[in-house]
Amino acid sequence: MTGANGKFIIVVSFTKEGKKEKKMELSKIVNGYDCNVIGNCNTNISSIKIDSKSVEKDDVFVCLVGERHDGNDYVLEAIKNGASVVVTNRKVVYDQVVTVQVEDTRKAYAYFSSAFFDFPSKKLKTVAIVGTNGKTTTSYILKSVLESANKKVGVIGTLGVVVDGEKYESSMTTPDPFYLQKYLSVMVDNSIEYAIIEVSAHAIFYNKIYGIRFNYSIFTNFSQDHLDFFASMANYFMTKLSFFTKDKVEVAVINSDDLLGRVLLTGNINLAKNEYHLKDSKNKFYSIKRYFEDDYNISKISYGIENPCDVFLIDLKLGDNISFIVNSFDDIFLVKSSLAGRYNAYNLLGVIALCSVLGIDKKKIVEGIKNVKQIEGRFNLITRGNKKVVVDFAHTEDGLKNLLTLCRSTCKGRLICLFGAGGNRDKTKREKMGKVASEYADLIVLTSDNPRYENPRKIIADIEKGISKEYFVVEDRKDAIIFAISKMHDDDLLVIAGKGGETKQEINGIFYDFNDKNIVEKYLR
Repeated sequence: MTGANGKFIIVVSFTKEGKKEKKMELSKIVNGYDCNVIGNCNTNISSIKIDSKSVEKDDVFVCLVGERHDGNDYVLEAIKNGASVVVTNRKVVYDQVVTVQVEDTRKAYAYFSSAFFDFPSKKLKTVAIVGTNGKTTTSYILKSVLESANKKVGVIGTLGVVVDGEKYESSMTTPDPFYLQKYLSVMVDNSIEYAIIEVSAHAIFYNKIYGIRFNYSIFTNFSQDHLDFFASMANYFMTKLSFFTKDKVEVAVINSDDLLGRVLLTGNINLAKNEYHLKDSKNKFYSIKRYFEDDYNISKISYGIENPCDVFLIDLKLGDNISFIVNSFDDIFLVKSSLAGRYNAYNLLGVIALCSVLGIDKKKIVEGIKNVKQIEGRFNLITRGNKKVVVDFAHTEDGLKNLLTLCRSTCKGRLICLFGAGGNRDKTKREKMGKVASEYADLIVLTSDNPRYENPRKIIADIEKGISKEYFVVEDRKDAIIFAISKMHDDDLLVIAGKGGETKQEINGIFYDFNDKNIVEKYLR
């Protein structure tokens, strides 16, 4: 059977027991997808791989085209390792295996992975958390509120994957499609009702979530990050914006105090054109004309503090914790949280807005928020005597500013800030983070974050360009933490930023066991 563009489409019936089988017929995976299959469509497959070195007997090998490598160059190695099917975007045929020709291998990878696990997202209520900062915190606040309302919840994000109390490690905020669908399948098997997924900008651009139409989403905020990849704020902005389309999400809960949020709520791109130098020309990241000509009619709910919106607060009290009175669609009630900071008030409002839409009773919302005592790697406070240390994931200019502003408001002595920056990532934010630290901290210790393949001293030198007050450089992060603790006086507050709850440090491709909080607890006396 041929599709509208003349390509061949395999049409077969799909069976639910597919994901339970150790092997699955190729026909069940390509069913309904616009592709050209050359060879035996009844071939049994065991898994779907994108790394030719990891391919085993009867696997599908998908030729992804990346920034540095083209999977098509590794087909022969994949076949040698046992691949029985090759998915390619080229008009080639590999005689020794089944060849599946597609237009976009990334979309095909996502769709085939979903089909391999019997489209698990369709059996769950899915919630996407989208934004530069606050995704993890928002995810776990939402998880707590839903669980207070006796809902079974799974979470996929920066801290890994949690399903019914079981935790699975994940190296990415949004896992690659095969693993993303695998975890969703595990949720289905465990009778999970709500799947909360942190959706990164990279995941949007690379179509990792292709084929998933989220029931709900929360947009937290937008600020600079990942310019090593997106190259400009315009590209990054439009990539985030491109998520909010009717094929990706049904209902969006949006921060009305954020510029991207206001563009979403009003549909007026001109609000951001000057701020982010948006141009009408099309590039690999976006086309403004295409975006606003298409039908993007999704339901939108607004929340905020400054601008008119559906869910807002009054009488905000900040300190070691948060309290405020919320007006959620004219339902008014008091909210108290153990979390701190104005930025967390926004995270709480986003959750309250969504849960109000879901019909969660306000008593359960209040209870769920109250139950959140601490989120791993997010403003984790360790106290010994009169000395306090905060471990936090803040790794952007905006995140560090929010963190230090909060810490300054509660610090009785000196505010000491220890941080670095990730290697092989956005270099333009390094100097800016140095300026923020100089503005808010009394003493600065510069060190390594995850240097990856960059020289740690070069990364630190980039940060130094923004420093304008007393600082120390201790390249080894463990030594830096011990050093910073040794500089503390009574009533000082030490902020350790950048890695949060991470348990590994990446240096030259090797992942070493490392956790900021564990080191602090060992050496803080």
